[in-house]
Amino acid sequence: MANLIGAHMEMYHTKFMRGFTPTKLERLEEGGPITVTCTDDTDEFTDTFDTVLFAIGRYAVTAGLNLANAGVKAESNGKFKTNSLEQTNIPNIYALGDVLYGRLELTPVAIKAGNLLASRLAGLSNEVMDYEGVPTTVFTPLEYGTVGLTEEDAKNRFGADNIATYHTKFKPLEW
Repeated sequence: MANLIGAHMEMYHTKFMRGFTPTKLERLEEGGPITVTCTDDTDEFTDTFDTVLFAIGRYAVTAGLNLANAGVKAESNGKFKTNSLEQTNIPNIYALGDVLYGRLELTPVAIKAGNLLASRLAGLSNEVMDYEGVPTTVFTPLEYGTVGLTEEDAKNRFGADNIATYHTKFKPLEW
């Protein structure tokens, strides 16, 4: 699906630069084009653009919390693996939201998980967050929505012969 969206955007003059690291951006005049210098493993080159967008993802800024002193183990990206109760490897230390390793990085998910955790800690409920059943969308020129496991995760869990995948294409209503 991401490739379909990318192909559509490229038809309308969006240029994707995958696998390159920008080393310098220069704009010689206010409102003028931006000259980008990039490198990959072997080459350096420059190109000029009207607009530059960095899609670098999110990262967890957790190193300064000194949680290692409490015995909490972080992954190399600073995020924490938790069990179904949001407990880290130290049972009385919990993690929620964007600092969870391998979980959805969506504000409503973090809010719901926090509410459920608070209810469990207060003894009002035993309900845990369902991280697999969360519908989500990506707002691009071709909107993309999904719910449940990724196709790859479903095949790994249930076997490729037990999975059927359905893609639906339609024109957005405003077209």
